[in-house]
Amino acid sequence: MQSITKIILILFLLTLISCNRKTEEENPIKYFEFSYGDTFGSSFTMVYKPKDSLYIRQHWSSSEVFDSLNIPQGKTNYSAKISESDEQSLVKVISKLKLRTLKNEYFEDYSDGRTYAIFINNDSIKKLIKVHSHNAPKELDSLAGWIYQLKQKLKLKKTEKELNFKSAEYVLPPPPPPSIEKKKGI
Repeated sequence: MQSITKIILILFLLTLISCNRKTEEENPIKYFEFSYGDTFGSSFTMVYKPKDSLYIRQHWSSSEVFDSLNIPQGKTNYSAKISESDEQSLVKVISKLKLRTLKNEYFEDYSDGRTYAIFINNDSIKKLIKVHSHNAPKELDSLAGWIYQLKQKLKLKKTEKELNFKSAEYVLPPPPPPSIEKKKGI
């Protein structure tokens, strides 16, 4: 009886180990970074490394104007746990990108709207892609939208971890506030 229990336990452990190895092999992403900014909403950078938390730097947020206590706050670093299903979705969406055929930059000359940059390091290529265009490939816009929605549902925890980014410098800063002119006689 004990030998059967030992055999079952060994088989169970081997199955777990093989599942773990399969998961590791299926994730070709070594490092992924996404920086986003829009004219009137927010600007942030998100970093993903397999087997680690997500790290987010909130560069600025329009909500700070009305609510200085709400998270996320500008100029603040956060960490967040990504669910297994969201992580699998992220890997799937990123893996579908045909990195070798995508240009490094999609740019149109306008001063508002959204802009984002993606840095990917996977098994076969390292690539930085900058987007400020209404005519970017749909798979890039789809990825950007998916990540934006993911960030909205994450539970952010403030962290003091020092974060360095490859993509954040390509995201446009927020517009300056309008100048206030004093009118005579008021």
